[in-house]
Amino acid sequence: MADRVPAQARDYLVGLGPLWSSVRKRLEGNGLSPTGVIVVDLDYQAAETLSGLLGRTVSQGRSRIRLAELDAALRSSVIGHGLITVVAELTGGPLVDRKAASRAREVSRIDLWAFWERAVAESGLDAAPWVPTWRDGLRRTGLLIRVGDEAETVIRHAMAVLRTLARSVPLADRTPGAVADAVPVESAFELAELASAACGDAHALDAGQVTAAVVLRALAAATGTPSPTTAAARRELWSAVGVSPDAVSGTLLTWAVRPPGDDSWSA
Repeated sequence: MADRVPAQARDYLVGLGPLWSSVRKRLEGNGLSPTGVIVVDLDYQAAETLSGLLGRTVSQGRSRIRLAELDAALRSSVIGHGLITVVAELTGGPLVDRKAASRAREVSRIDLWAFWERAVAESGLDAAPWVPTWRDGLRRTGLLIRVGDEAETVIRHAMAVLRTLARSVPLADRTPGAVADAVPVESAFELAELASAACGDAHALDAGQVTAAVVLRALAAATGTPSPTTAAARRELWSAVGVSPDAVSGTLLTWAVRPPGDDSWSA
């Protein structure tokens, strides 16, 4: 694209300075359509340059420029290209249709939630009374949106985890609070075992993993408890549905334990 505007004409247009960045912003927000008006502040030289391009007098200072007029003037000049081409070359790269990008993101979100709804139905949980709370929490936090292309995989894994848990804990017909109020469930799984069985990855439900966060939000909705924000709360919630969260680490009270060394932590 760099050679589409003749060098001499390019040197002439560069003299318009900030005009092109304003035009670019308007075009990108306008569906790449050269319509509407921009308002720019022009110094004496820029006003003279634009006057020559448009074939009419443009005053120094704040001026209103119609993009259609500017587009037509460029096309009929020795430049022979419209605003899209010229602005892309003078401002460093192709323009982005932000309206189209926004529509694409919206379609992507709709498709994602349609996929989520189908996955819930296939898991047999669509009639569970806590599912709307779970869904609303995921929508509100944008958890699935933020993982982008991995979202469908996360959803599939989360549903597989819940289906596996449902074999020992009747999640489908739980009313919020039922698990929390029940006698603690006997452990049926180790966390890594559950992750391997449902996700094919022993670390898929580790703290910090998106799949773990999605599943824990489901369990919190089912138990009528807040979504866990601490390691202790996560362990408690896993235990409430028969999952032993970690056979290695946990909360342990100690006395007179002093690590060796002279650093401040040891002291």
